[in-house]
Amino acid sequence: MVLSKTASESDVSVHSTFASRYVRSSLPRFKMPENSIPKEAAFQIINDELMLDGNPRLNLASFVTTWMEPECDKLIMASINKNYVDMDEYPNRCVNIIAHLFNAPLGDSEAAVGVGTVGSSEAIMLAGLAFKRKWQNKRKAEGKPYDKPNIVTGANVQVCWEKFARYFEVELKEVRLRDGYYVMDPEKAVEMVDENTICVAAILGSTLNGEFEDVKLLNDLMVEKNKETGWDTPIHVDAASGGFIAPFIQPELEWDFRLPLVKSINVSGHKYGLVYAGIGWVVWRSKVDLPEELIFHINYLGADQPTFTLNFSKGSSQVIAQYYQLIRLGYEGYKNVMENCRDNMLVLKEGLEKTGKFNIVSKDNGVPLVAFSLKDNSSHNEFEVSEMLRRFGWIVPAYTMPPDAQHITVLRVVIREDFSRTLAERLVFDIEKVLHELETLPSRITAKIVLADDEKEAAANKEKRDLEKTREITTVWRKFVMQRKMNGVIFHLSPSLRAARILSLLANLQLLEFLLRQDSSADFAAISSPELHFPIFSLLRPLFVLVFSVTNLFFTMTQSKTARDTHVSVHSAFVSQYVRTSLPRFNMQKNSIPKEAACRIIYDNLDLDGNLG
Repeated sequence: MVLSKTASESDVSVHSTFASRYVRSSLPRFKMPENSIPKEAAFQIINDELMLDGNPRLNLASFVTTWMEPECDKLIMASINKNYVDMDEYPNRCVNIIAHLFNAPLGDSEAAVGVGTVGSSEAIMLAGLAFKRKWQNKRKAEGKPYDKPNIVTGANVQVCWEKFARYFEVELKEVRLRDGYYVMDPEKAVEMVDENTICVAAILGSTLNGEFEDVKLLNDLMVEKNKETGWDTPIHVDAASGGFIAPFIQPELEWDFRLPLVKSINVSGHKYGLVYAGIGWVVWRSKVDLPEELIFHINYLGADQPTFTLNFSKGSSQVIAQYYQLIRLGYEGYKNVMENCRDNMLVLKEGLEKTGKFNIVSKDNGVPLVAFSLKDNSSHNEFEVSEMLRRFGWIVPAYTMPPDAQHITVLRVVIREDFSRTLAERLVFDIEKVLHELETLPSRITAKIVLADDEKEAAANKEKRDLEKTREITTVWRKFVMQRKMNGVIFHLSPSLRAARILSLLANLQLLEFLLRQDSSADFAAISSPELHFPIFSLLRPLFVLVFSVTNLFFTMTQSKTARDTHVSVHSAFVSQYVRTSLPRFNMQKNSIPKEAACRIIYDNLDLDGNLG
């Protein structure tokens, strides 16, 4: 009978999700399954695979925002089901705020001309289309050919410019780079401009090294050339990375609509606009710079609505998030965030310089990032450093420069809002560990020689006596342990624990030497354990710790108390004073700190731990 029928295979298991049949067998990866599965099982299967992805906050290759305040996260979830095309108020507010930020020449009641996009790639497509259509219209009116448009950029542009040129049949004329100069040279760019050039694209924040190109010089040179030739070649500024940086930390820099030839600007809200991925903006100087025939008008959503985008429907949550950041932070808040990013960039830069192993390729007056290359890459290269850093959770890209600087290989660390001082110091420490490990490994050239001479090397090794091999390993071990104890730990300890640790280390080394003298055939693996101690030192160690602890306490109590500001910042946790300075790592600090700062510092360190899943 039906009632006596056992539970079907599609029934939800009453046991744990991991005990159900849905996680015991593989699901189709490229075809839709025949039957439904419980929501708990679907969630667990996807969540398990997501754990294999890298930690977004430790992905230092990306410019994209990876942290927002919890209140904004709630707003995003509340608007996740809203369609962008059903909104007009919030996008218009954001466009007007950004246009004024970029010094657009607008009247008191004049609305700005711009649109929200899914990122700077779409924004550049729209700006490029406007330039192409306006150039074509002018050429048609003059009775001149309009079938060979071109655009002049530097070879350091992002790939979206190559996409635009290929998709919309525009010739891309690139200014080549050279050693020590990794951005577009304005003089060479102007030389490449001809009557078919629809615009010159300048980059405010190069992807390669973060440097701002000299838009002011480019504008002045183009003004002179336009006067000489009778052309009116305009300028577009790709401010994807630098558009939300320059107005706050370099307000005197002229790169925006203050320059007469700058007709349009794009900026990424999901980079230093401090919003999660999926939002960009493009604004035009005035209505005349956006041809009317590119704008479509629809009314089937309830009212006349102009639209100029490559897609129609998209989520509105990122627009809400952008408006939240603009009103939440204001000018003061954005300024604090960008200054903090710059300060942490300088900390990382100085830490890398102190290693003596790197050349810094990036500039201080651009996007807060550090691009650096090895001074000597004959034995090990930047790609090996990048690969080994992944073992610590860091994703640091290594890449070669474009022509004619392709022989230069660099590593790049992008400093975002959530990259705290704690993470900057930890990254330097991990890079030093990677360099030390690489030094102990055979170089690429040496490895090839060893492989070629395997037989000769094996014969030579057989002739070594066991005692010589043991002593050689012991010497290397002693040097490694001493450096690790002294560099990695001891100098971060209090004076009392530092003394006790040194005594323990000396005891270990004395015992090792004693055993080696007594028995040259002693098992190295057994006697090299850090847990072995000479008995007399083991007995005296508690006494040493007590004496030095009392002494350290006495000096600490006699020190003059320094006033410390415990004021809770009204801005983002990442721009407060508590994440700008290093806190004690092994001693309890004197003053309290806000709970938000404490949680943030702890989370920063937890991000570096292994994934427990």
